[in-house]
Amino acid sequence: MIGDYYIFSGKLHGIDDQSSMLRAKDSTVVYEVFTWENNSAIFFLEHYDRLIKSIELKVLESDNVPSETELLLDVEKLASVNTFTKNNIRLDLVYSGSKLEYYLLYFVKPIFPTVIQHKDGVKVGLCFGEREDPNAKIANSEIREVANKKIISDDLFEVLLVDSNRLITEGSRSNVFFVEGNMIYTSKVEKVLNGITRQKVIEIANSIDVEVVEKDIRLDDISDYESAFLTSTSMIVLPILSIEDIKFSVKNDIVEKIYSSFLGL
Repeated sequence: MIGDYYIFSGKLHGIDDQSSMLRAKDSTVVYEVFTWENNSAIFFLEHYDRLIKSIELKVLESDNVPSETELLLDVEKLASVNTFTKNNIRLDLVYSGSKLEYYLLYFVKPIFPTVIQHKDGVKVGLCFGEREDPNAKIANSEIREVANKKIISDDLFEVLLVDSNRLITEGSRSNVFFVEGNMIYTSKVEKVLNGITRQKVIEIANSIDVEVVEKDIRLDDISDYESAFLTSTSMIVLPILSIEDIKFSVKNDIVEKIYSSFLGL
């Protein structure tokens, strides 16, 4: 949490006062992270729709969830009292059992790639682990902790999750795509969190006559691909230089065209 203020169930609190944020260890946290830029919450409607889908998937109470309009007013209130022109905002819905206890809105430190990282690509590693319900955006401290340790110890930008069948599913905070020729390959949607940026990338690819194939991405086959890239709210479209010791071509016309098209949305 960064900035001067956060919102607790519709009310502003100073960041030094976090006593209301204590939560039980068995709480379920449904969350979204979106970018605030140019006085606007980027793709807010899409994030809100996914929030509701996550609640439905986990069979949690939705009657007391603030409406899209109410939350957007809270977002604007939060932005007005903090000093960021571009940053990420996180929305947490905190549940005890199936009952919504409270919600939080707060700025978080983003991981925006540098210009050099976009130009030269980033190093990525592997982490064996699976999300219990990948289609629901639920805070998972166990996977996050393991991923962070690997990222720090190996000086990586991101790690990709590998399931018990040695299939690459997604990144710890991103989706991943592989490119070969005029085709893009990515994991089946039922095995990943269907990121908002992921959805936009697939739409862009279809609009420029690049076919996107959803399939099982076998770990043992990734050296067959020419290029690879990550997508997320903060990364947008980020070329991968390497996955462990396997190198990829960072310069790829399809990846560059998708990135430039995304910036034009």
